[in-house]
Amino acid sequence: MGETLHLLFRSRENGVFELQVKENWSGRTVTGSFVPPYTTRQLNAQQKKLNALNSSDHDLREIGYRLFLALCGSETPGTSRRELSEQSVQAMLRAVIQRTLQRRGTVALTFSFGPGCDEFVRYPWELLHNGEHFLLASGVFTLTRALLRPGEIVGSDLPVYPPMRMLYISASPKNCIPLETERSYEALQRAVAGLIEDGQLLLDRIEQVTFDDLVGYLSIRGGATTFNDNETTLPCYVVHFDGHGAFGRLCPDDDCQTLNDAEERTCVDCHTSLSRVRAQTYLCFCDEVGCNRYIDTQSLRELFISSDVRLVVLSACETATVGGETSRRQHRTISFDTTLATSLVMAQVPAVIAMPFSLQDDISPTFMFHFYEAVAQGRTLEEALSRARHAMLPKHHHQGWFIPVLYRHVSEGQEGPVALIAGRDALEEHDHPLAYLGASATFIGREKELSDLSALLTEVARGEGHGLGAQEHGKLRPGTHHIALTGPAGIGKSALAYEVIRRNRAKFSGGTIGISLQGGKLFNEALMDIAHQLHVSTKTLHPDDRRYRQELVLSVLRSFATRDLLCLLFLDSFEDVKEHSELELWHRFLSSLPQEVVVLVSSRSNPAAIAVVEGASYRWYEYGVGKMSDADLLQLIAERAAESGLDQRIHIDDPKQQQVLREICTLLDGYPLGAELIFGAARSICLLYTSDAADDLLCVDLGGRRI
Repeated sequence: MGETLHLLFRSRENGVFELQVKENWSGRTVTGSFVPPYTTRQLNAQQKKLNALNSSDHDLREIGYRLFLALCGSETPGTSRRELSEQSVQAMLRAVIQRTLQRRGTVALTFSFGPGCDEFVRYPWELLHNGEHFLLASGVFTLTRALLRPGEIVGSDLPVYPPMRMLYISASPKNCIPLETERSYEALQRAVAGLIEDGQLLLDRIEQVTFDDLVGYLSIRGGATTFNDNETTLPCYVVHFDGHGAFGRLCPDDDCQTLNDAEERTCVDCHTSLSRVRAQTYLCFCDEVGCNRYIDTQSLRELFISSDVRLVVLSACETATVGGETSRRQHRTISFDTTLATSLVMAQVPAVIAMPFSLQDDISPTFMFHFYEAVAQGRTLEEALSRARHAMLPKHHHQGWFIPVLYRHVSEGQEGPVALIAGRDALEEHDHPLAYLGASATFIGREKELSDLSALLTEVARGEGHGLGAQEHGKLRPGTHHIALTGPAGIGKSALAYEVIRRNRAKFSGGTIGISLQGGKLFNEALMDIAHQLHVSTKTLHPDDRRYRQELVLSVLRSFATRDLLCLLFLDSFEDVKEHSELELWHRFLSSLPQEVVVLVSSRSNPAAIAVVEGASYRWYEYGVGKMSDADLLQLIAERAAESGLDQRIHIDDPKQQQVLREICTLLDGYPLGAELIFGAARSICLLYTSDAADDLLCVDLGGRRI
């Protein structure tokens, strides 16, 4: 997955709205005004037409283009060109869209809606059209609606680790229109056959399902009403419902039970008043004799809220239809708790896929096969839904591909795409991309340096030339993509580089390659390591032909560059390369890399001077790493002591011990390596015990001096 754009709608005073757009690639955020392209009445009329599948391809393009202009262009009807902030929103959106359409990457659009902006959830954003393409039909863009209540903290419930269960339930009541659920189930079986054969998935099925059947299953297999999670040995993480759904008002008369349209005020059959009946989503389950039984949104929400289920797929009409109430001033308030898709997400089901409009029954097998096949391959939910849309395009003259929508329950900073199933080699969110080099999971201090270097990586990756605003660092010249972190031994260059890379890995869609040159690793060996990390087949490496191997690696990196896939190559301890011939090989290689490969090295000296001597002159940007502050050193000592358990043995919080630690910081003189060696190797440290346990001191040997 490439970039993520997070679009947040906010309400301002006097009925004015703003749109905040954040680009994950650079971390840049811009804000401008948003003028709704539809009134509530216009939106209602449009949605009725879409639900009836009466819209032509031309109509869909018109809707999508109007939505696109509302986001990206000043030409939206009724608007005029705004101040620079609005233009910056348009510029960012247009730049990302154009850049993405020119390469094979993807952009994940994540829409969030602040208080007062709930109406915009109803917009058919899946139809976004830039005048040439439906963005989502292009296969380049994905779209997610993200919901989160203010102040709510959400854990990382996705992806999940198999083995696991999946439940497929279907209902075709005998007094409703028949559904071909067997074809859908067969498509599902084919899609996940590999997972089943590998013992990673157990697929359960309940036909003509009753609500009692679902309650019983989730109580046993899905964690619902289970107080001890250990009792669920193989949890059910996915529930797929295949059947009828509708959004409306259910007649309260037990002898009637007619489901009326949401706009009705009296029952169309028995004329009972519906004034106190809220419109909501209903699923059609079976009763004991196989006839229809409507199950309301609230009953389903209460069942799922205590379950282990992480993904619910509702292959039923109007399960994502968002309703609301219109006040006397014609202001529509949206009720997320009456729509099944949004209600489940607000109940902390991490992801729900549902249908806001009616969906043809014969398109369900196509959707299910392609969606679940992609999910089984470890693709993100967004990518899987995109693949299903592509497969649905030829059906019914392009009608229906835009109907499935994805809702997710996320917290700030987790808006990016996510897979249902974790790959065996996939990094978890907290894992370090350079853990194989010994990178620590925790990093202390140096916030200014981290900020400087993050901004620098962004500018280098963009090919921009700007300064960092710091007197001690020079200007970055356009086209420079080689960065050297320089400083004396023990100053913390490698640790700083590791943390910068961890924080900025999302910028490099082509991946991060880390090589340690400690001990003077030969160029040929390092080249082999780079090839392995690029997943180049060992059969093609020709171990005795260095030139061929080098050209093969360069060709792979150039291929990434032509697709605008940025890579980061990190070389640690470059100063350990001392042989003249080895230095020449390295500088020839580094000077041949395309600009889309950003090179970061840690070294005691600037490689640029040696590069000139070796005849491979190219630009380097040098960032000198200075001493760590005493405050950061104290925090680092406390962290490392806590990790080793040393903090309890030496009573680290005692005032006397704190004074000793401050003296240690003075002797360390801003070099974090000393703190890492002393407090990261607690077993080799001895304690001097006194008669008073509070006076126990740590015996530290620093160049012959003891304290």
